[in-house]
Amino acid sequence: MQSHFFVKHFCSKLQRTLHSLVLIGTTSRYEKGDCSDPMSKRNNQHLMKYSVCFLLLFVGLTALPIHGENTASPTAKDEVEVGSVLASEHEANAMNFAEFISKLVAQNERIQSGRLQWGIASTAVTNAESEFQTTFSASYKREGSKTRNTVEEALARSSLAEYEKLDDTYDVVFSKKTGTGATVQFSSTLAELRNSLQPSSFESERKSFVGVSVSQPLLKNGWWGSNLARIRMSERDRGIAYQRYRQEVMQILNRGSSYYWDLYLNQEIKNIVEESLVITEKLFKDLELRESIGRASRTDVLDAGSGVSLRKALLVQSSRSLQLAESRLASLLVERRLNLVGGKTATEEFSVNPTKFDRARMIRTTLAVNPNYLASLEQAEKEDIRIVYATNQRYPELNLLATYGLNGLGDSNNSSIKDLEMKDHPTWVVGLQLKVAVGRDKKTTSELAAAIMHKQEALLNVKAAEVAAINTIDSAINEVESLYDEYLQVEAVRISNQQLFEIELDRQRTGSSSVRLVLEREMELNLATKGALEVSVAHQMALISLRILDGTLLAELGLNENEPDYGDFDSVVEK
Repeated sequence: MQSHFFVKHFCSKLQRTLHSLVLIGTTSRYEKGDCSDPMSKRNNQHLMKYSVCFLLLFVGLTALPIHGENTASPTAKDEVEVGSVLASEHEANAMNFAEFISKLVAQNERIQSGRLQWGIASTAVTNAESEFQTTFSASYKREGSKTRNTVEEALARSSLAEYEKLDDTYDVVFSKKTGTGATVQFSSTLAELRNSLQPSSFESERKSFVGVSVSQPLLKNGWWGSNLARIRMSERDRGIAYQRYRQEVMQILNRGSSYYWDLYLNQEIKNIVEESLVITEKLFKDLELRESIGRASRTDVLDAGSGVSLRKALLVQSSRSLQLAESRLASLLVERRLNLVGGKTATEEFSVNPTKFDRARMIRTTLAVNPNYLASLEQAEKEDIRIVYATNQRYPELNLLATYGLNGLGDSNNSSIKDLEMKDHPTWVVGLQLKVAVGRDKKTTSELAAAIMHKQEALLNVKAAEVAAINTIDSAINEVESLYDEYLQVEAVRISNQQLFEIELDRQRTGSSSVRLVLEREMELNLATKGALEVSVAHQMALISLRILDGTLLAELGLNENEPDYGDFDSVVEK
């Protein structure tokens, strides 16, 4: 509209300017006395024609769209296209409850953080298991020396004044710790020896060794209970982290459910206010028309106008509440509300129906899937493992040591290995090693006492979590049943107010009632409708809370009570 006004104004101004130029030209000819000149009249006529043609051409060009802008009046087809675009944008942001939950789990940063904490706890298990991983080591060493012999050394070394040697040594070792605490080591050594004691015909001597050694703790740090304690405790920590992750998801789902239904409630409240405004404005216009023909009083018109203003104020208030609800929901989804056309729209459809509950079954189901209760059980098992380990640490340290190996010697590698294979030159060691604390071992005693008290605390927490889970599910069932009973009452109130409003409206049309009474009845109907809507939404939220508590919703998301495999950590490192 502004571009059309600018073009029209510019064209009129240009037309006046050209007309002035024509007048100036004509006046100048009159002043010169050439007004009777037919050529002059013809030139003036041509000038006027050119001016008109130029104006028509200019207007035609300026009527074209500027930068693709359609300045023409929208047709019905254009309005349909625009409406379809807005509708598609609205549908893009519309979500039913299931779509909202899927998006929430995928985008919420606290849920993602909880999953990462579970992953970190899973790496601790892998780290503990690495203690029993087979290790391999290899080494090469060259050692040379040239020294003068003492008298004693000279007698032992064929009366040589000096002793010179150059040795190359190759070592290969495989080592592994077993679940019993034993350390098993397989080693192989090949040494190439050169020294001044060897005959001149010798190039070098080759000495080889292959053997295995075992160190097995018999008391302290021995057997499976103490050696697997770190892995088992890490597994319990991983289980606790997984249950905390599930608990975090449950809390976010509860909050998300509250925000979603709050958005739904504010949408419906705004619709109620808009419908009330339409009714009041229609009544106001009818009264203005009737006042103009003397069939309505000025007081009725003022009452209706006041009702219109009041409902407009309520509409502004409901719009503000709706924007706040959209912002809360967008923040939970880690999105910006300004990036959303028209904000989010809750499109879930539901009805309020009676529900039968098997309390005993729901309590058993809740205990089987409740994250707090399961985490407390994991903690109690962890304390049992700690007690076993602390008890083992009070024993004296008694280790069994055993080594057995074969030696070989020759002037070449093959001859040395063949000599080794003959098993004529074995080496073996068997022994015991004892280490005990002198006096009372305060460290291990205090650690065992702490482990026992931690177990007692864990058992108390298990009982508290069990009672809390039972009371929570019982209260949730009571809330659903109570809200259903309340809904029946408020819905009856809404129906009664609907009938009273219709009766009062009919009476007002026949002149038996005033506009003020009609507006009051309409406001009471709005309040009753809003109350029934609030109770129905609260009933739906209570049902969702039950689905969260009994694990139904978590199972649909793949978060069952049994911990799944977190995944491969190599992919994390590669990324």
